[in-house]
Amino acid sequence: MGARRCLAWARVAVAVAVSPRCWFEATRTVAVLAGARRTHRLALRPDRAWLAFRLETAYGDADAVPSPGEVLELLAWQARARRFAASSSGRAR
Repeated sequence: MGARRCLAWARVAVAVAVSPRCWFEATRTVAVLAGARRTHRLALRPDRAWLAFRLETAYGDADAVPSPGEVLELLAWQARARRFAASSSGRAR
């Protein structure tokens, strides 16, 4: 990974670190993305091939890095979606 890309991912990490409202969702997301690999290694990161595929489909470039704002927006959306699912799960349809 190049220095520019490392710096871009570091900016994303800092944006999450200074946003306490996102900590739980970010931790949960990293654990889910790491999947079964986390039981064998301490490094909690998604599979490189999977991440490259997701970045390619989202940005048209496997080496793209989402902006800190996009990551924070995604985490907020995930939290809202989880709360909505939990609040509506007991209702009759």
